Amino acid sequence: MAERIEVQVPDGYPPMCEPVKPENRAENLVIVAASDKYLAAMAESFEKSYPKAIFDMITKPSEKTYTADTVKRLSATLGAPNVTMLVVTTLGNESQFMGCAAFLKAVLTPSNEHPMHIFRPSAFHRGHNFKKLMSWTDREVDEMHKGMNTELLETILEHQQRQREKLMGSQPYVMLGPIWVPNEYRSRGVSSKLISKGFDMARDSRVPLLLSGVFPNAKPAYLHLGFEPLEGYDDLMIWFPQTIARGKVQDGRLVY
Repeated sequence: MAERIEVQVPDGYPPMCEPVKPENRAENLVIVAASDKYLAAMAESFEKSYPKAIFDMITKPSEKTYTADTVKRLSATLGAPNVTMLVVTTLGNESQFMGCAAFLKAVLTPSNEHPMHIFRPSAFHRGHNFKKLMSWTDREVDEMHKGMNTELLETILEHQQRQREKLMGSQPYVMLGPIWVPNEYRSRGVSSKLISKGFDMARDSRVPLLLSGVFPNAKPAYLHLGFEPLEGYDDLMIWFPQTIARGKVQDGRLVY
């Protein structure tokens, strides 16, 4: 078993620094494409799977994002261009939802937006243009943003996008984000099963796999899997397939 990796974790983030023990690893895990039949389970587990500190920061205390609204948002991601969303289930019980990950495919357009910009207000009208993609009315869009700190969300996600553009420039890459696993299936090997698909995509495309918006408590898990921190970028990590040269950061840009 891999050695334990400790990383200082701020208040409000549960620790995630233990590698999966062989005896706890789930058997017969299979990966399938996310579809409408998983949306309710995906939405219900989404908020519960993320640190409470995140949702407290972006959501007004008196209101919350309801499951029905999150189903709408996730359904838009299923149809977004260049996005692959995958679900882990078990062989013989494909209705069981055990975790999910979204990947942005390797493309040369640096302005491609994060797969989960369904929480970014401006992405409803430009970029992915979810409003047009899903034929949503202005009233539906307003309802989905009700109770959310849209200004803070826009600031955070815009900053993350600018950081990716600064680092990668016009270089193609595969991006993982987000990935979430219900609490009852954690430490069972579900996340590593999903991330392995990202490794495959990066190898096949001969590009790095980039993590964006990495939570502090998740860094140990990614370090165990071979991701590397990037100098000057606290919430970005990267994985290089053996089929390409390893890059390094110079003046804020990844160079080979």
